[in-house]
Amino acid sequence: MTTADHPHRAHVRSPVDVLRLIIGLVTIAVGILAALTFDQAFLGLRDDGEAALSTLPDWAADVPAAILAAALVSGILASTVWALATRRFRRLSFLIAAAVAAGAISALIGIGIDDLVDSDVRDAFLVDGLLVDDVLLRPTVSDNGVDRVIPGDPLFAAAVAVLSIGSAWLPRRLSSRLGLGLVGYAGLSTLTAAVPALSLVTDAGVGVAVAAAIHLIGRRHDLAPDRDEITDALASIALPVVELRALDVDARGSAPWMGETVDGRPIFVKSLGRDERSADLLFRFYRWLRIRRSGDHRPFDSLRRAVEHEALVSLQAAALGVRTPALLGVSEAGLDGVVLAYDAINGRSADLFDDVPDEVLERIWAMVEVLHHHRIAHRDLRVANLLVDTDGEPWLIDFGFAELAADDQLLSTDTAELLASTTAVVGPARAVAAARTAITDVELTA
Repeated sequence: MTTADHPHRAHVRSPVDVLRLIIGLVTIAVGILAALTFDQAFLGLRDDGEAALSTLPDWAADVPAAILAAALVSGILASTVWALATRRFRRLSFLIAAAVAAGAISALIGIGIDDLVDSDVRDAFLVDGLLVDDVLLRPTVSDNGVDRVIPGDPLFAAAVAVLSIGSAWLPRRLSSRLGLGLVGYAGLSTLTAAVPALSLVTDAGVGVAVAAAIHLIGRRHDLAPDRDEITDALASIALPVVELRALDVDARGSAPWMGETVDGRPIFVKSLGRDERSADLLFRFYRWLRIRRSGDHRPFDSLRRAVEHEALVSLQAAALGVRTPALLGVSEAGLDGVVLAYDAINGRSADLFDDVPDEVLERIWAMVEVLHHHRIAHRDLRVANLLVDTDGEPWLIDFGFAELAADDQLLSTDTAELLASTTAVVGPARAVAAARTAITDVELTA
């Protein structure tokens, strides 16, 4: 392992924003598709709401809506003022650009739909223009008394964009109040039929997509836990360190660090944040698109749950006698980050060897067979995850992708991956010979 430069960069293009851009675009598409497919149902919902409110005085709908609209405007202004007051001019420019762009795109979508409704194009697509018009756009009356429509709600789209841009660094109280204002405004607008529900869906998608695009173009502040945050996290689980340095190793899906505690104990620290979580979700999505049966299970609902699962599998493997570094603790770090601390192993990964002795390969296969006997799939058996210590003993590391209660497909995939990765180091004959010491020919060819 070699020391690397500090991985905490000032501004980065983050997988978080790629994922959010995809979600925003899908949300826009869902809103428009729903308008074309379920227009009658949404019109009925709108009519029921109007009938229920027809007996109420005008102020019962107008005054609360005006108050919530003012709250949204004040939230946007408060966010920009806070960025200006704290001299975060780069972030201020992002907020302004997001609000303006989201509002403008929302308006353009509305104008485009209105033009489509008034053209012959709708006939070619068998679209009932009047119904699409009603479920996506707000009715109004122009100055000359002719009924027309205006876009759904550019203000709502702008507020969503501001919240998406500033959620990572705005004061929690400010962002939470803006979020509550958005929910209240959307709910009241739908109940009073002031804005069609599907228009709010598309506007929300516009806001999220615009914010993500701005972050991808201009780069966001790095969300990964930095050295100080990791040091504080380790101290909170009784692992105070006097040294902590980043490592330049093949650590897929995490940022690796090497540290030394105050009592001289070397530790290996695995740091994960929002970027790693989003990268994992994107990778799973790519595999789902490209591979018919990837064997991937549904991802965990949070980074914290994924890390807890990794810790559980690591502890289970150690309890079964598999040689793997001892887990010392898990702690939150920074903004939505988590660190795992392990005993450091004095050795090198197998991918750094010109050759690996046959007895080491056989011990590796023996450990993998123990895991498979208990239905545990490692799922990342690259030679980079096989350490050989100074005594020549092999170690299995990184259970970040592992599965408990694995099915036969995952276990077979494990076997194939280990066979392929060791073949690249020692050649096919020796790799197969080592595998045969632990598994049968039937398992080897499955």
